[in-house]
Amino acid sequence: MRLSKQRWFQSLLLGGLSMWLGAAAPAQASIVTKLSLSDMTVRAEQIMVGTVEEVRSRYADDARTTIITEVRIRCARPLYGAKAGEVITVRALGGVVGEIGQRVFGEASYRAGEEVLILAEERSGAYYAVGMAQGALHIDRQSGEPRVHVDLSGAELVPPGSTAPTVSPASVTPTADGVALEAVVGQLQRLIAQNKAARVTTPSSTKPAAAASKTGGK
Repeated sequence: MRLSKQRWFQSLLLGGLSMWLGAAAPAQASIVTKLSLSDMTVRAEQIMVGTVEEVRSRYADDARTTIITEVRIRCARPLYGAKAGEVITVRALGGVVGEIGQRVFGEASYRAGEEVLILAEERSGAYYAVGMAQGALHIDRQSGEPRVHVDLSGAELVPPGSTAPTVSPASVTPTADGVALEAVVGQLQRLIAQNKAARVTTPSSTKPAAAASKTGGK
């Protein structure tokens, strides 16, 4: 999006703050804990392949200090939670309202019309991608076999329990990035089945159902 006056407030969820009004400033990266597919599957309440139908940003409250983006995703291939054809609204921190923009490094990003493999969890009455950008996998069908990609948008991954990036390439590469879509879906299906079996043996671990108000269809 082109803005007549570029006024970007760049904010950071888990790290330093980079902010400017009409002039460039040095960017700093968020520090985000790397999650495995198993970690994300346990936390997710909605897992599906879908198409982004609408991306809309607004102020979170009357104070007009925080921008959020609401993304409507229509489920094409349900894996857990959502049903085929259902529209799920997922929220992300940051966005653009008029000439004002906020960016949270490492937050999930979406484009209208694109396909995504989304793992979403409920937080504060809304759905968010698990692990920020890690739970919103963009599907690329342009180069033969469909593959998924993760856009960290300036974030740096660290292993669980760490506070700084390591030098190991494997530890800073997003889980499933560049992997064939069907391979990831197959792994998710196995993990979902394992989690369901575990809940049967330990009923107290069952997650509370997500509120119906966070879903809707056209």
